[in-house]
Amino acid sequence: MARRHLQSVSPTLNFVTLLATMLWLAACPTTLGDECQVSADCDAGDLCVDQRCVEDERRPIPVGEGEGEGEGEGEGEGEGEGEGEGEGEGEGEGEGEGEGEGEGEGESCIDGCRAFQVCDDVTTQCEYVGDVCDTFVGAATVGAFADVGGLTLNLTNDRVYDPISGLQESGDHAIDGFIIRRSDLDALDALVADTTPPPATLEITMTAVDFDPFLGVLDDDAVCALTVANDDDGGSRTRSRIELFPEEIGTRTVVGAISYSAGAEGSYSLSLRPTLCGLETESLEVWNQCTRAMLADNFTCPVNNPCARNAAGLLTGQACCISVNANGTACGRGAGNPIGLFTSGGCNP
Repeated sequence: MARRHLQSVSPTLNFVTLLATMLWLAACPTTLGDECQVSADCDAGDLCVDQRCVEDERRPIPVGEGEGEGEGEGEGEGEGEGEGEGEGEGEGEGEGEGEGEGEGEGESCIDGCRAFQVCDDVTTQCEYVGDVCDTFVGAATVGAFADVGGLTLNLTNDRVYDPISGLQESGDHAIDGFIIRRSDLDALDALVADTTPPPATLEITMTAVDFDPFLGVLDDDAVCALTVANDDDGGSRTRSRIELFPEEIGTRTVVGAISYSAGAEGSYSLSLRPTLCGLETESLEVWNQCTRAMLADNFTCPVNNPCARNAAGLLTGQACCISVNANGTACGRGAGNPIGLFTSGGCNP
């Protein structure tokens, strides 16, 4: 009886073993032969099993935890490496080019531009806008009777002018400009209009210690140039003086203070004095009153002491102390001293 049971069971076991073997073979993926480390190294739809790419013959199957984790790790590693390398190279090149171009432009133009210069975007060179006369369109105004100290010529902060006719050498000459306040000389128009005016000028003196000064008037004509220029005052290496006649003092006369030698700079001062008959006056008011007096009586130099006149042309009760006697004490003015006013009975209104 037991024998028959064993015999009947044996076919059943053989059948079960065969069926299990077939199911196992069916479930075993097909090996493709490509080497891999993760599934991302294989073609789409393949898996990496034992470092070999195989077809995933189990699809479609419900998405399980194992499959999700496997794909997540594979894709994460693949994308991470790819993006990391791409971003690293991109950022590195971008920053390098950006910094290089920025530093290059700065050094070649913007950082090196002097005062009154602008950077040309095309040539990346520093250039002046207009000529030197244009630079001083808005220059400071100086009175016609003034002493101005504490001024400085500087190759960095001032306009550089080259070449200038009459200067010692070609090169960078620092130049500063100022405009004469013509309205201070309210008798000037009458002088210009007079056919036989008395000798009258405006003297401008520039004094420097650290460099040889040079003065000139900037004539803004067809070509901006220096006129009425002078280097040394009586052979002095520290002073320069020019004299402007009435017709040379325009509504916007620009006087240029310059270093005679290229590359020189330092402090300087200015002095402006109107003169009459070759003599300075004590003040603007004295010059204006005495100039009107000379014009009213058609006086020329040398002249006795004329009666001073105000802006309305009326007598003031004072006379202009121009002439001196032999001992130099007439009307209270010593020889060489400025013209002043003194009370005179013959000049009463």
